[in-house]
Amino acid sequence: MKPTSRKPVLEQLHPTDQAMLALLSQHRFATTKQLARLAAQSYASPASALRQASRHLKRLTEQHLVLRLERRVGGWQAGSAPGIWTLTTSGARLVHASPGQRRPSALSTTFIDHLLAITETRVTLTEITRTSGSEVSRLELEPDCWRTYLDAYGAQAVLKPDLFVEITGQEFTDSYFVEVDRETENPARVLNKCHQYVEHYRAQAGSEEVYPAVLWVVPTEYRCLQLNRYLRADPRLPGGLFTVTTIAQLPDVIAAGPVPTSVVTSSTQQTDLTVKGGHP
Repeated sequence: MKPTSRKPVLEQLHPTDQAMLALLSQHRFATTKQLARLAAQSYASPASALRQASRHLKRLTEQHLVLRLERRVGGWQAGSAPGIWTLTTSGARLVHASPGQRRPSALSTTFIDHLLAITETRVTLTEITRTSGSEVSRLELEPDCWRTYLDAYGAQAVLKPDLFVEITGQEFTDSYFVEVDRETENPARVLNKCHQYVEHYRAQAGSEEVYPAVLWVVPTEYRCLQLNRYLRADPRLPGGLFTVTTIAQLPDVIAAGPVPTSVVTSSTQQTDLTVKGGHP
């Protein structure tokens, strides 16, 4: 009788394998280094974490659960070509991911680059909380982080951030909508998105929930200065609601916490915008 190969069962996989599959299910793409950094606290050094991540990915590849992209992607070409990973169809089925997920070959490099930047932001936030004694207590990716509301005309609208994250420490809880910018959009489109956040905030007026701060995570210092200049020049945008930062600056931004501000909710009324948290 010809032997048959046994399909892997999720619960029987190594915990690190399960964690890698879960992250790829959430983010769709991640580099070897990103996956290693998420597991770094289990190893003696970053180099050890990278070696072990490569070993786990090799095993998952042999089980036909993940595959490595054969092409380079825009902003991830510095140095040697990074390993960029995604789930196979079998891997997606194993972790109950959406069966409608498109093949990587059908996606543009610009789109994959954006998804990798979102993964990088998530990994960085996790690293920040590990060293600060706080934790990522809530994380929502698209489409779970999207918010439906009624616009000024009473029509249904949808706010679509890239991430929603809640960070909890001993004496605070801060929440953020996160927009990951790749310097591909005209600043005017960024301003339009900011105005949608203000509209969404106004639609929540009277709600007991505190409104999240909005983080724009950008790739360069030049882009940071550019967007800040546009935001400051628009009198209709409350400065404290929006923070523009690079990944390198993100630890300081998270440590400082959201900045309280105010938003005009009508022609005669100004309402305090209490962003969630505020550090003592």
